Amino acid sequence: MMDVTVNIPEIVAEVRALFERYEQALIDKNVEVLDATFWDSPHTIRYAFHENGYGFAQIHAHRVARPPGPGTKEKWIRLSKSSRSAATWLP
Repeated sequence: MMDVTVNIPEIVAEVRALFERYEQALIDKNVEVLDATFWDSPHTIRYAFHENGYGFAQIHAHRVARPPGPGTKEKWIRLSKSSRSAATWLP
């Protein structure tokens, strides 16, 4: 049976730490960290406010061309639900 327990403290902490690492990488333009947060596949899709990326190669090219910082973090972002298999960030 699948474990559907939500908001497991260690999972929430892990997802929050990954989010913070991603945000800092945006500020620092650390392409290596940014690339590590996405599946290296032509099937990867990145949705963003002003542009979308289709496929890892296109997402990587955007990372390289993008100027450093600031990140996209907003104060309204919060971890809504998490389990051992998924996490959702919602306003």
